[in-house]
Amino acid sequence: MEYYLKRLIIITFLPAGDRFGQMLTQTFARGTSAAITMYDVTSRASFNNLKQWIECLTATLGHEVPMVIAGNKIDLAKNKEISSGESQKFADSQGIPLVEISVKDTTNIAELAKLVSINMLLKNPNSTCLKGMPAMETQSHLI
Repeated sequence: MEYYLKRLIIITFLPAGDRFGQMLTQTFARGTSAAITMYDVTSRASFNNLKQWIECLTATLGHEVPMVIAGNKIDLAKNKEISSGESQKFADSQGIPLVEISVKDTTNIAELAKLVSINMLLKNPNSTCLKGMPAMETQSHLI
């Protein structure tokens, strides 16, 4: 049986970690089926705020909503400030899967979508959110 995401809401916050962004997370995240917490592998500040964002999302969505951590901008390897080992150690400590991606050149984007789908099924095997949907609708909010 094939599974497709019914709806994926992508929320991008700038700058990461501010109170206004947390308030918007609480507003936009309600009712979502999964969460992708993304950080910039070339920015220590972005990585350092990751735990705060995960706590905010967990408080809003609860522990039953699957999350995935995505380290973005791996196409900028020469500028990388967070090693793969460090980010994996953090993800393991949170019990959240990690994938490093590049939105710019689409490296591992399919892997990210697959990881989100698998985790949705593992957390909610009886969910109808993924079953029998012909396509994925993506809604993006840039803040």
